[in-house]
Amino acid sequence: MTAPDDGSTAPQMELGHFLAARVVPGFVAALLVGLAAGAARILGGAFAIGIQGMMVGALIGWISGRGMRRDTFAESPLGLRLAWAFGLTGVFWVGQMLGADVALGTFTPGTWVLHALDDGEVMLGHRRYSFTAHVLHPGPVAWVGFNVLDAVLQALLTLVTLTTSLRTEQEPGHVPRRSPAGAAVWLLLLPTLLTAAYAGAAVLARPREPVVDLLRPPPGTPPAKPMTPTEIQQMEDQTQRLQSESEACDKLAEPLDRIHCRDALLQKMNAPAEPASPRP
Repeated sequence: MTAPDDGSTAPQMELGHFLAARVVPGFVAALLVGLAAGAARILGGAFAIGIQGMMVGALIGWISGRGMRRDTFAESPLGLRLAWAFGLTGVFWVGQMLGADVALGTFTPGTWVLHALDDGEVMLGHRRYSFTAHVLHPGPVAWVGFNVLDAVLQALLTLVTLTTSLRTEQEPGHVPRRSPAGAAVWLLLLPTLLTAAYAGAAVLARPREPVVDLLRPPPGTPPAKPMTPTEIQQMEDQTQRLQSESEACDKLAEPLDRIHCRDALLQKMNAPAEPASPRP
């Protein structure tokens, strides 16, 4: 028995069964691959733009496609397969961010993204005959752009391997089934909700600083006392010392060591200042 060309005459799969038997296993696989990729991105110390995305995209698409090889998904519209590809990519990225957070030694969501936007990331650049590692500090917009490019390439490879890993010939005696109506909406809605949950947890995990009106000090605030020459000199010495320690953090070879060094420096800066002895 051969499936029809467009799959329109095949019985429709129930939405609940489609989500439980097709969507959830594929998304769980993408999440696990993302966790491993995020940890490898930190512990490995480098990120290959585009290459990583294409490799994991091909793997995730193949896994998901093998789980649907007895359905008529191969005859589904391109929009449904695109929803699958971008949905799997979104779930992978949530897993990658979580895996990177754990590899940094914290379970606080958003830690890796904030550090990468601030400190940059070691990236592998391709030359004609070799790969070269560069520590890039491209700024937030460029860093996001590199990762969006990697995610788009990942989604394209997911689409390719998702389609090629599906069945080409129907097994005798098996009646194929097609995806339910509204499947594309769920394929995009579930990753969106998962991403929103991660972003919300990251916002709640960040300490909220009080809003201070600098133009209107609170009533009863005493006037600022001018600093003495000794206090000015102490502040300058402290600034130079912190600048030297910050430069020492930047010279560390491992990105994980640089992050921990900067965290320790920030804790030191936020600690209450001890009264210093007057200069002789």
